[in-house]
Amino acid sequence: MDFISDHFLVYAEAADVRGSVGVKVFKSRCLRTLEYETVTEYLSLTPFDDVLYISDVEDKVACFTRLMIGLYDELAPVRFIRCRKNYKPWFTSTIKKLISLKNAALNKFKQNRTSSNWDYYKNIRNATTAAVNREKKAYVQFAFDGRGVDSRILWTRLGELGVHVKTAAKTIPPTLDKPQDLNNFFLKFSQTLSANQVNDAISYYSSSSFAPFEERLHFTLTDEDEIYDIIKSIYSGAIGPDGLNVEMLLRCCPHILRHLVNICNSCIIDAKFPDSWKVSKVVPIPKVSNPTSFNDIRPISILSPCAKVVEKILAVRIRSHLDKFNILPPRQSGFRKGYGCCTALLDIVDTIIRNVDTGKSCVLLLLDYSKALDRVNHQLMTAILRHIGLSDVAG
Repeated sequence: MDFISDHFLVYAEAADVRGSVGVKVFKSRCLRTLEYETVTEYLSLTPFDDVLYISDVEDKVACFTRLMIGLYDELAPVRFIRCRKNYKPWFTSTIKKLISLKNAALNKFKQNRTSSNWDYYKNIRNATTAAVNREKKAYVQFAFDGRGVDSRILWTRLGELGVHVKTAAKTIPPTLDKPQDLNNFFLKFSQTLSANQVNDAISYYSSSSFAPFEERLHFTLTDEDEIYDIIKSIYSGAIGPDGLNVEMLLRCCPHILRHLVNICNSCIIDAKFPDSWKVSKVVPIPKVSNPTSFNDIRPISILSPCAKVVEKILAVRIRSHLDKFNILPPRQSGFRKGYGCCTALLDIVDTIIRNVDTGKSCVLLLLDYSKALDRVNHQLMTAILRHIGLSDVAG
């Protein structure tokens, strides 16, 4: 099967199907309380410069990851947190303190039902309600100002307000709680093409070129400014298989930027993507409320944040090359910056209206590629990349 795909599920995380009992236990690092001066002091004592003197990129990544984890084990060690309540985002520490005082006042009144205790409870209750309303109003005004706020952030904030509420909890039933069976299910899609079909397609793309490229694309090196902008553009806070997330990188900037530049440029120069970055945590997410087969499950891969940085660096260069030579079809809306569902719908509606106005017939054919990304053949993809002008090193 190696000639079909080298993309295998390495690690699967099974959902807990025992049901919620009101208490959630999860692992976390308390990063919010870290002070800049403290982080800076620890960074100055951590030998990140060791990364600069290592030649092999695999060892560079291993060293950098080890130093980062060691740093945060000192500053914000991993701890288990039991969460009983899901507080709204406008519930500040002051609000929580008022709620505690209100509950204590109510308990005091229940134990001794005097008018003074009742008046005290009412005053605390009214003060708490007024404070909650003020904080909620301030949060809504800040969160939905709309000027320069990314749409993903707006949707996240709407979810925090409960605007988009899932009608039913999506859990994986015991019959599907089998990581190896899930792995085998998605691996089978890579076997849909025969060896002859793959070889014929590779032969076609290898023997032709999209255009007479005077110079093929070679990836240029990156710098600190580009890496910092990329890190800031990543909104996911998920912890990768290496134990790092984007916030941990940001809190160490700009101290670690030159070390990240060294690692990323080594990847480009050596044309090598570290093996440790190819590992992902795969979390199965049900597509429907009551999944009955593996078709109803969507595997979500959680990658290392450093791997995302390198991927975005390369994506910028490939996108620039595609735009320069007009390689993408002009009417393609998917996977293009500045395009999306709106541009696709506008194009379709405009075409239909134009045909109707001129008395022509119009037929709309909708095709859906099932498990499209799971069926990608890596050797064939490499041949296509070289076909559209990437160099042997870049492709």
